[in-house]
Amino acid sequence: SAAHSMFMFDAINDVLSPGVGAGGSTGYRPVVRSLYEDLQSCLSHSPDYWLQRAKAVLRIEDDASRLLEGIEFATKCYREAERERSIDNAEFLIAQLYGKLCSVTEYKNFDYMVSAIRWYSKAINNYSRNTNYVRSMLDSGRHRKGSFDLLCDRLERPGLDAQILSY
Repeated sequence: SAAHSMFMFDAINDVLSPGVGAGGSTGYRPVVRSLYEDLQSCLSHSPDYWLQRAKAVLRIEDDASRLLEGIEFATKCYREAERERSIDNAEFLIAQLYGKLCSVTEYKNFDYMVSAIRWYSKAINNYSRNTNYVRSMLDSGRHRKGSFDLLCDRLERPGLDAQILSY
């Protein structure tokens, strides 16, 4: 029950975020991965477990295969959750993961870009149900841009494949 309450309130993801823990910028990754893998046997029935695991992937991973795995986790929550809040959060998280995946793969995969556009569009269309998440995505930070901003910048560049405009 302690593990369940920890992951329900983002405690694992907040405590073991980049820059915290052994190794500074790399030591926390194996700890977070291992923790979620160990919790899977007792919490895999919970859509919120998959949501929190996907959030961890978004925060700590920068590898395309791991981000794709995170998308699978968030999609599992999106499909299985009964609470509207969990579904909305999963929808937003899938968009963010696809956005980060586009950035990590340097926008070379057309399908990833289309998926990012579609999921971001879904999240924005549900603005009234997911106001805080959508605002956080749309509000640019002063010091760095998020994956949504980077995708928009990419879509505004000259030489973009015209086929993407239909999305």
